Amino acid sequence: MPDPAQVFLAQVDAFNAADLEAFLATYADDAVVNGLGPDPVAGKEALRALYAERFTQRPLRCEVSALHEIGGRWAVAHEQVTGPAGTNELVAVFEVADGAIVRADMSARHPVA
Repeated sequence: MPDPAQVFLAQVDAFNAADLEAFLATYADDAVVNGLGPDPVAGKEALRALYAERFTQRPLRCEVSALHEIGGRWAVAHEQVTGPAGTNELVAVFEVADGAIVRADMSARHPVA
């Protein structure tokens, strides 16, 4: 079973490659992601709808400047995410269970949405 840091890094690699299926494969079917907008994004299909559009936008890149694994369940990252509107700095906490992200919480310097 991959550790949380491995799952997180696979998600970042898929994000940077704009590989939607590989990106979604890192998430549990009922995953919940907070901090991408005013409301949580719940479920893999909601993530698909959101990221299908985002992955068509350029530039799109995530650089990880720090990554810590905690308790064999969480990956905590300091990231710089570049998109069409510029670069945003954020801290993200990913909870991983059974090899998949079940919850992600993003806190950005500027609103992500």
